[in-house]
Amino acid sequence: METTVSELDTICYDKNYLKEVLVRVDFSGPIEGIEKKLSPSFEKQALQRFQIAEPQAFVVSGLQVSGGETKSLEMRAVGAQGTDWYFHDKNHEKTLSVQQTCFWIRYTKYGKFETLKGDFEYILSHFCENYKGVLLTRTGIRYINFISIPGKGPFDWKDLVNPKMLHIFDVAPGTELISRALHILELNYGDQNLRFQYGMNNPDFPAPIRQNHFILDLDAYVQGPQEPGEALSNIAKGHGRIQCIFEDSITSKLREQMYVAK
Repeated sequence: METTVSELDTICYDKNYLKEVLVRVDFSGPIEGIEKKLSPSFEKQALQRFQIAEPQAFVVSGLQVSGGETKSLEMRAVGAQGTDWYFHDKNHEKTLSVQQTCFWIRYTKYGKFETLKGDFEYILSHFCENYKGVLLTRTGIRYINFISIPGKGPFDWKDLVNPKMLHIFDVAPGTELISRALHILELNYGDQNLRFQYGMNNPDFPAPIRQNHFILDLDAYVQGPQEPGEALSNIAKGHGRIQCIFEDSITSKLREQMYVAK
């Protein structure tokens, strides 16, 4: 990847193909009592940024492994029950979830990183104030881009994404046979890991691909004990690295369609 973070500091798009943006912090172990009652002080502070409270009861009937929730579910004993705390903004375009072993913030409508970073810093600061002694053991930031261009053929991506990413199509005897085409690239920066999934994840699987959906899913994370300040720095660092890879994955034509502005 050739693009550097400093080159991208001022780039912003008027339109994007982001389906979801997520930041998450995991704790070293379950916080006792949080599944029954949330700190009134923290709840009041959370409502300043996420105005709608929507707690949801849970009952663990068995161990489950599902995507990003694997760790928190595994750390709940079979038969456990309680409440996960959810907060939304007025338009349900961003959500805060607080659980025994983690909290996360999800945006389904994303504007710029500074807004997300502000929400994350605010919630992290107040959470650590109210739950003193909590140990952070993992932080992550994830961007899921779901690119779909009306009128394009399902495999017509050469003018929109980096052609180097499309060689998987050439392996098949014919594209009409492909029902899923995904790559997974794992990167280790020494101080941070990044998982990059890209390709076509076909909503009609196992039928052959008929729809033109291309995914760029980038997840940067740090595992190990972290102070709140380090967690914030790691999120910013991950955002920068994700942005570099994203820009190297798309073409100038796609940038034009997103109305790039500085």
